[in-house]
Amino acid sequence: MDFIIGWVSVFGYVISGFTSVYYVSIALIGWFRKKPERHIANPHPHSFAVIIAAHDESIVIGKTIDSILQTDYPRDLVDIYIVADNCSDDTAEIARSKGAIVFERFDNIKVGKGNALSWIFEKIWKVDRVYDAVSIFDADNLLDKKYFSQMNKTLNQGEKVIQGYLDCKNPEDSVLSGCYAITYWLNNRYFQLSRNQMELSCGIYGTGFVVKADLMKEIGWESHCLTEDLEFQLRIVDRNIKIAWNHEAIFFNENPITLKQSFVQRTRWMQGHSACASKFLGGLLKKGFEKRDPIALDTAVYLIQPYLLSIVWLITIFSISYWSIMSVLFLNVGYFLTVVKSLLSMEALMLLYGISLYIEKKLTKKIALYLIFFPFYLFTWLVPIYLGWIRRKQNAWSHTKHIRAVDVDEIKKQEKI
Repeated sequence: MDFIIGWVSVFGYVISGFTSVYYVSIALIGWFRKKPERHIANPHPHSFAVIIAAHDESIVIGKTIDSILQTDYPRDLVDIYIVADNCSDDTAEIARSKGAIVFERFDNIKVGKGNALSWIFEKIWKVDRVYDAVSIFDADNLLDKKYFSQMNKTLNQGEKVIQGYLDCKNPEDSVLSGCYAITYWLNNRYFQLSRNQMELSCGIYGTGFVVKADLMKEIGWESHCLTEDLEFQLRIVDRNIKIAWNHEAIFFNENPITLKQSFVQRTRWMQGHSACASKFLGGLLKKGFEKRDPIALDTAVYLIQPYLLSIVWLITIFSISYWSIMSVLFLNVGYFLTVVKSLLSMEALMLLYGISLYIEKKLTKKIALYLIFFPFYLFTWLVPIYLGWIRRKQNAWSHTKHIRAVDVDEIKKQEKI
């Protein structure tokens, strides 16, 4: 059995080595390499159509609209469009009272955010006003005051699609919401910003991103799977358009606080991810190797990343469980030390993450505590990843209920270490 465990571990190390070397390389190169600032000869104040698809979001929609209205960007250059999608509450009334332009949609066949966005875009293109760009948010998001001015700056640098910095408005509500936040913070710095510095294409989070209006009109919002953001991202990459990143265009999202809520959400994400991988992976690999396209290859690696990591996590759990059982059954010190070494190596990685979060000014006392549990949070991805692959052809939408109605100023009061 030790022989089998040994070879399984070697297999895990090979996969882990590939993913680690690849992503650590991106992180380090992006950390030290700085993308040159483009000179803006004639800065233009872009007009924005802000679009929010909201399904029964009466608790949070008011605060979201308030945060948009309180940004430092000229008010006459930002219009807010709400599609109240199959709502049974007073989401539409609250949004109208805040000054938003509201369209109500009732369709029990074409459900979900992707269909709602397709529907509202058809309405927006017919209004009298012509916009320079569109910005898509979720109904629970809160915006930093500089969001639009930062996005306007990047648009003036010639970018057509830009993702903003996804932050968390409830990182200390539970261990789970804290682990979500840690994931986003590390991803923002080491993958999104680093890719941008390296002139690679960044990922779209599904919210807090901006697209030039003429591009959106040209390609349409034809993304209807459970991860319509990823589908849209892949369509953009397929058209040889790079997705840019703005590290200062900050917005805040609400993270799940219970494992059940998180499990449903992450399974939906992985269903959509698996569907997109099945559809786009082959074409990306072919384009990447035949045309030596680094963006296509990088995007292909992103698509297979969850499955590679899941193999590593499975091997890690299996190996530690085996060594733990053997150390107890045979009182074997060698097995026990192997378990201790494995656990310490994981926590040593968490220490590095903690240093990174401290540098990024995201580390609080609670977040430091949550880092201890972060490896176990990663292991909880295993079931959603495999269930997502099994259910990849299913397209049943599940709504995530939002309850965190707070102000941006309240979030910023959290004491950092």
